[in-house]
Amino acid sequence: GDVYKRQFMNKSSFFIIGQHAVMEALKNPKRKVLRVFLTEESKKNIHRKSPNKNLLREVKVYFKTKKELDKYGTKENLLHQGYVAEIEHLEKPTLKEFIKKKSNITLVCLDGVTDPRNIGALIRSATSFKIDGIIIKERHYPSESKLMYKASSGAIEYMNIFEVSNINSTLKNLKDKNFWVYGFDSIGNKDFTNVEWKGNNILLFGSEGSGMHLHTSKYADFLVKNEEDVVVLRLRAWALLCPLLWLFLCPLLSTECFDCFGPMWGEGMMWGEGIMWGEGIVEGTLELSPVADI
Repeated sequence: GDVYKRQFMNKSSFFIIGQHAVMEALKNPKRKVLRVFLTEESKKNIHRKSPNKNLLREVKVYFKTKKELDKYGTKENLLHQGYVAEIEHLEKPTLKEFIKKKSNITLVCLDGVTDPRNIGALIRSATSFKIDGIIIKERHYPSESKLMYKASSGAIEYMNIFEVSNINSTLKNLKDKNFWVYGFDSIGNKDFTNVEWKGNNILLFGSEGSGMHLHTSKYADFLVKNEEDVVVLRLRAWALLCPLLWLFLCPLLSTECFDCFGPMWGEGMMWGEGIMWGEGIVEGTLELSPVADI
């Protein structure tokens, strides 16, 4: 027993739960999945959804009953759906190197957003709209949170997460490299729909309760508000992100964007039933990202 425990007690590993979180981790060639705990039904479902690729070929698989898996989600009050995996962290991307290789970059910056569910849902929305990356303060990023992984529905496997020690200095450096910073706040004096988007952009969002820090807001080139969503902005940053990304990116993308807008809201995103809490967007209709089955 002790030998078995030592074999799997990897300090860099942690557990995630939920169908989409586990399946997308298995699909990601950059993600090391050490072992998975499945019910018989969830194993069949994995093969059914990926018939041309054996996602479990190089993974240690253990079969459990649903009751045996319940302990993995009890603390966070999460449903495991018959899927639990032990995984290792992905290699952290470096913002400085990333911006050297690309142009016309769009990043989302989170100033003080700390709730794991909100962060996961923001990652999910940003991935759906092909945002290039998310900037977040290192100590605010819950890198091993089951809540965050489940709320992202696997989208975290495809999003660049740039953890930084200081948001303000990061924004200053990006501004020096020709990035425009748009801060979203109720005190904004510029309407979102009147902004002429071009070049490199950063969409800056404040915390769920108090919005942007005063000092951070000074780094915004423009303070923007969307009249209809001022209240939502203060309640949940993620709930505002989706319609803003819709307005910002749809002119740049194909008409498939219409496939995204309906399902996103159809499952009750505003009230936390779909993107934030539930089991996902209407399956099979989201075609803007690799997470086509979230």
